[in-house]
Amino acid sequence: MPFTQPSTPDEALARLLEGNRRFVDGQPQTAVPSAERVELASAQRPFAVVLGCSDSRVPVETIFDQRPGDLVVPALLLPVERDPDEAEADDDGREEARQGADD
Repeated sequence: MPFTQPSTPDEALARLLEGNRRFVDGQPQTAVPSAERVELASAQRPFAVVLGCSDSRVPVETIFDQRPGDLVVPALLLPVERDPDEAEADDDGREEARQGADD
């Protein structure tokens, strides 16, 4: 699949939705030859940012049928919206883990 940079946010969203439809239908089209991977090492030109999850079991590029380097995928470690009491418990757990590592 030849790559052309989307020129508008609507085109970028349409590309993601089309790729997801191919993934759901079991007909992905994206294959990345080794030579292209070498090229990606020197530069990438992502056209979209997709928030991912640190517990993701399928790479976001796979579910949108995109090539490596097409997306920026920051991984979230905690829920975006959380109960303040749960957030405090998470913070306590991290502090305990830090203390255990220092022992």
